[in-house]
This record gives sequence, C-alpha cells and structure tokens, in this order.
Amino acid sequence: MYYYRVSKYDPDYRINGTYQRDEWTSVSDIGRVYNGERFTAEEYERVERAYIDFALAVCALQNVVSLTVINLENQNRLPWSNRKQLSLQQSAEFMKANLREECWGRLVTDGFLFETGYDYYVHIGCDLPLDLVVPLACRYHLFVEEWSKVAVTLATERLILRSWDESDAEALYQYASDPEVGPPAGWQPHTSVENSREIIRDVLSAHETYAVCLAEDEDTPIGSIGLHRNDLACHMDEYELGYWLAKPFWGQGLIPEAAQEILRHAFEDLSMSRVWCGYYDGNVKSRRVQEKLGFTYHHTTEGIELPPLNETRIGHASLLTKEAWENLHE
Repeated sequence: MYYYRVSKYDPDYRINGTYQRDEWTSVSDIGRVYNGERFTAEEYERVERAYIDFALAVCALQNVVSLTVINLENQNRLPWSNRKQLSLQQSAEFMKANLREECWGRLVTDGFLFETGYDYYVHIGCDLPLDLVVPLACRYHLFVEEWSKVAVTLATERLILRSWDESDAEALYQYASDPEVGPPAGWQPHTSVENSREIIRDVLSAHETYAVCLAEDEDTPIGSIGLHRNDLACHMDEYELGYWLAKPFWGQGLIPEAAQEILRHAFEDLSMSRVWCGYYDGNVKSRRVQEKLGFTYHHTTEGIELPPLNETRIGHASLLTKEAWENLHE
C-alpha cells in the first residue's frame, strides 16, 4: 500500500519544511482575514468538498463500495461506532465530521485508509501509485506528497513506549484481567486473550496510544499510556492523557516517568496547547500522579455513567497548559 499526505497547501510556499503563507487551518477560522481576503463559509465548503470527492474518487478507482470505522474518538453522540461498516455516502458524512473536528477516526478496508490530520491535512492509504494519485488530486485543486506512516517510539531512562500489536494480546490479558487494574480507570477486566486482542485492534491501535514496556524487555507490555480526544479534550490543539499500569509494577514511579515523556511529545512534537487528565473519585494513585506532573484541578462532574461497570461515579478533571509545562521545565 502507498501512503500519501493530501492538502490544499501549495508546496511552492514551503521553505525548509515550514509553510510560509498565512492560511486557514480549521472550520473555526471562517470569518477571519487571510492574505487580505475574508475566509467565507462558501470557500470552506468548496475545499471540504474537494477533499471528500478526492477520497471517494480513489475509492472508485479501487472498486471500494464500503468502509469500516476504527479508532473512533470524540464522537459526541454522532451516529457512528467502532467496526461499523458505512456505505460511501455515509463515509462522506463521516469524512465531513472529521474535517469539521466533530470527531476523529479512521475509515479502512482492504487497500484503503482515510484519516484526517492536524492543520487540515488528510492521510490516504491506497494501492494507487503516485503517478496516478497526483493528477487525480490536481483535478480537485489539491496537492499530494508521499507519506510514510512510521510508528513513533518514545523512550525514557527505564521505559520504551511503542505502538500496540495484536501479538501483545497474551501479555495484555495477563495484566488487564486483574480486577484491581481496569475498574478504577472505568473499564472492565479483560475476559480472555481474544478479548484483549479485540481491544488492541479496536481501542489500543488508536493514534497516539502506546504500550508501556521496560527498556530491557520491549516485547512485553506492562501498561498503556496515550493521548486522545473526548468530552474533556474536544479541540484540535488539546488532548487528554490516559494511562494504566500492571499491579506488579506499582510504586516504582514508572507511570510518572512515561507521562513526562508523553507530555513532552504532546507539547513539543505535536504543538498542543493544553493536555487534560481525569480521575474518578477515590482513585488516589491517579490523582497523585497528576499532581506530580504539574496538573492543576479544573472541575468536578457528578453522575458520570459507566455502563460496562453498571456504575455512576464522580469525575475530577485536571489541566496542564503548555505555558505551565514550560515553566516547570525551565
């Protein structure tokens, strides 16, 4: 499969990797002035339609008739769910919602992938070579560059943070089946190796989700940590931090160590402005981790329903801004 980054940005304005022209990057920019012209809803809809029509044209050339939703985040009660199969017409609506930052998720099938990226980029995976994709994009006044989706690996003194793989299912089940691990964070203990494999495929394979491994044994996950968007982090310049660690490794400062690197990655590599983090009432361990990391209390929400556990809880939200993080690391 070939991977491409597709955008409305003319590469003639890119110098040494930096785009030099002032351009809109979000639907929320409608009404602002760029290069002496006011950005209108009509112009936004024209570009949005071009992105979607291009993706559907790639599907047509590959005889794709349906796509499946995976890695869905921040769906805000929209009518989609992980592993749901969509017609191309439904897929177009899903693409529109992603471009408008109403949710984030991937659309996939054999030989095709669609996902939105930061600053109004789209990533396309397909079986079409560059010499076919470039003229197709030009038809929609879009630009294409080859894009290699390399999995990010982060490292600390004692840890390796890497992407999850379905081969991690046995190790994941060993630790995530512990009833002292999942329920405090709001999820059920895993029930089988196959259940763990499904969770890797449907949940832990999400963008910016990492298996926590000891540096001397990076083949064996002992926990998970990641950045995601949901009701707390609903804007493109913010994420929510989530984490858990297997019980045999508690009390060694491993999650604070992993979280420090994830926060550096969020603020420096991904240019985030804010990172949220939450914990349920009574989860003292998680609250202490957040305090060590520099998060400050923001608000409390009562009556949070957790259907998998048949419980209603009180949740506490904490926030760390980029400015506060930089002050902590001067």
